[in-house]
Amino acid sequence: MNRLIERLPAPDWLMRQTARTMQDEPFPLLEILKDSLYYAGAGMDGAPVKHFGGNIHSFVYTDYLVRKNNLLDKLSSRHGGFVGFSIVGIREIPLQDVFPQGLYRTADLDPRLFINERGRPDDFLHHDPPQPYALWIVFERQVGRDPETRPARFSLLHICCESIAGYIGLYTHNGILPRMLYLINHGYGGNWTDFEDEKRLYARTVASHPQGLPLYLAGRRNYVPLHQPESRTARSRWPHLYPGPPLGEVWPDGFEIWKRRPTADDTNEKGDAS
Repeated sequence: MNRLIERLPAPDWLMRQTARTMQDEPFPLLEILKDSLYYAGAGMDGAPVKHFGGNIHSFVYTDYLVRKNNLLDKLSSRHGGFVGFSIVGIREIPLQDVFPQGLYRTADLDPRLFINERGRPDDFLHHDPPQPYALWIVFERQVGRDPETRPARFSLLHICCESIAGYIGLYTHNGILPRMLYLINHGYGGNWTDFEDEKRLYARTVASHPQGLPLYLAGRRNYVPLHQPESRTARSRWPHLYPGPPLGEVWPDGFEIWKRRPTADDTNEKGDAS
């Protein structure tokens, strides 16, 4: 949980889930997307839950290189899952239920959009790529664990797909914005693009959403020298989309959080709440 941003109450749709309801009831896609955190190229990184659980209750991960059996093994491992949480239930979701309007393939985009790219989406999928899948898991805080540092529950939707196409298929097509983007480019030769580069396709895809930008961006900072060489100001990796100084540091060593510029919708929300 992060004290820089507001803590949200756990949503009703999440708190009423059981292993049975997760299997028997319709998949609550729109509820899962609302106020979610989206993590492109997530791998099996638990840091967003550690730092934003309670601020966020629904985490949406995409990564086209994570195999289903590896993810399930990690989640069921004593030392590989989320510390302090137990699994309420797991359900594999058909991709047509996750992307009811279809998964727009990044490879089908106009080739001119790739002018700043270092590759194409299929460049890393030539050698026995994982089969696409979607797993929905609900976690519950274990008895005796600190409620100030862990939410009562959280939802994880983990999808094996290309992450930019995933953002379009999940958020753009459904007219929903995630509450937060978790932005990091892990590199090590495992990505066809650079998610942190504002000139490349991911940033342009996020910026093109008809409803605007996610409320928060969590990511590594860029330092920009000022008039005095020893003075430095933190800037986001997407400085034109999230300009200005960060709200503060998520954890030491340069990972910060930015808030989008106020919009008319933000003003209306404040008015409704008053």
